Amino acid sequence: MHYLVIGASGRSGQLVIEEALRKGHSVTALVRTPESLPSADISKAIAANTDSAIDAVLFTMASRRVSDNPFAAPHPTDFQPLLLSDSARNAMAAMRAASPPVKKIVFMSSVGTGESYVNVNFLMRFMFSRTNMRYSREDHDAAYQELREAKDITYVSVRPWMLADGEAQHVKVYPDDGSGAGFMPKISRSSVAAFMVQAAETSEYDGRAPVITN
Repeated sequence: MHYLVIGASGRSGQLVIEEALRKGHSVTALVRTPESLPSADISKAIAANTDSAIDAVLFTMASRRVSDNPFAAPHPTDFQPLLLSDSARNAMAAMRAASPPVKKIVFMSSVGTGESYVNVNFLMRFMFSRTNMRYSREDHDAAYQELREAKDITYVSVRPWMLADGEAQHVKVYPDDGSGAGFMPKISRSSVAAFMVQAAETSEYDGRAPVITN
C-alpha cells in the first residue's frame, strides 16, 4: 500500500514512516512549515507519485510549543490555536479532490479528546482544563469534529495515553471513551506508530477513536 504521512519530520511521523517501510509499504512524506497546511500543498503531495495512488493518509502533526514538554507554553511566534483541525480539514479537502479520491485518514490524537475526557483521572482533567495542555486538547477536539463530519472519508482517530520513548510493545486497545485504561498508563511512540500503520492496513478500527496503551 502507499501512504501519505503528514507531519513526517516529527518524532512520531518518522516512526510511522519507518514502520510502514518495514512492512513493505511505500510512503510519500509531507513536511510542514509552522503554519497549517493548505489544501494545495497536500494535493501536490498526493499527486507527486504517479506510479501509485495514495491508499490512506497518516496524520501525525502536533501543535508547536517552546519545548517537547506537554506542559510547555505555546510557541511565541508560530503557534496556531487550530493548527491540527485546520490542517485536517485541508487534508480531507485534498483527499476528495485527488484522482482517485483518497478514502481513509488515520489521525494521531490524544487521550482526553472527545468522549475519552470523562474517563481520564482527576489530575489529567485539571491539566487539560487549567494548564497549557488545554490548547492542544481544544485543537484535538476540533479536529475530531472535522473527522466525524466528513461522511465521505473513513477515519481512525488514535488516542494514545502518555507518550514515552522505547521500542514497540504489545498495544492494549480500549473503548473510545477510554474506560478501563487505568490511572496514568504509558505507551511508546513506536507502539503508536505500529498501531497507526495497522489501522491503515485494516478496517478493524474504521470510524472509531480507540484509546491505546502498552
